[in-house]
Amino acid sequence: MPECDSLVAGAGLIGLGIFLLFKSSRGNYQARLVLSLPVRHCGEVQEGFIKIAGRIVSTTNVVSPLLRVPCLVSQVEVAAYLGSGDDAGWKTVHRGTESVPFSVEDETGHVWVDPSNAEFFLSTDVEYSTEKRWKPKPRQLVRFGETKLTAEMLEQRVRQFYEQQSATEANEKKLRFTEKNLMVGDTVTVLGPAYAELPGRSGAGETRIHRVHPDDSFVIGDGTPAEVAARMRRQVGWMRAAGFGCMALGAAMAVSCFFERGG
Repeated sequence: MPECDSLVAGAGLIGLGIFLLFKSSRGNYQARLVLSLPVRHCGEVQEGFIKIAGRIVSTTNVVSPLLRVPCLVSQVEVAAYLGSGDDAGWKTVHRGTESVPFSVEDETGHVWVDPSNAEFFLSTDVEYSTEKRWKPKPRQLVRFGETKLTAEMLEQRVRQFYEQQSATEANEKKLRFTEKNLMVGDTVTVLGPAYAELPGRSGAGETRIHRVHPDDSFVIGDGTPAEVAARMRRQVGWMRAAGFGCMALGAAMAVSCFFERGG
């Protein structure tokens, strides 16, 4: 008896659903930690898995590609409408993060944070589409001091960045761009492992937050712990819905295959 194609596809969808549910459950677990763990004072941080909240300070920065503002973390994502006919659609052509170390301070002191390899949950500062001409909200223009930032300037920057990353001409391609930045003075919540620097190294004896082991949870988000946890749950919510959807569709395909064989 020939093998039913629906059975293979159904099994694949069930596997994808299980993976998405695992990812969403991990995200929800981290969100619960962001809410439940007590906030440590920055001046009293010791080794261990901790949560801190405070204001960002730093003397170094990177420049964000679209708003072109000095920041400590900049996340960008570019999508282009590519293909033709049935294959046409929006495809992510670039997703990247730039960051530099910074300190978080409160009334008790400060603690050094190396954001390398962290999971970022940042609010969107600007999203722009050459098709719909989305613009930053007025509060964003005030925040960044870009009082003369126009749609034409945004489009030029989006196309320049696309050409730099793809090494192809933007021409009249439809492009989407999202930028999220963490800036000096922002309120930030950090959840992660703190380690004391070893003797003989710069800053020996100072406790710093950074990822050493790949399995360490390390979360950075702008805002209070409650705001960051809510953003985390929204970002993993689609995974949970998609996971259940994939499993239901996969199970239906597998059942239909058995009925076909039985018939």
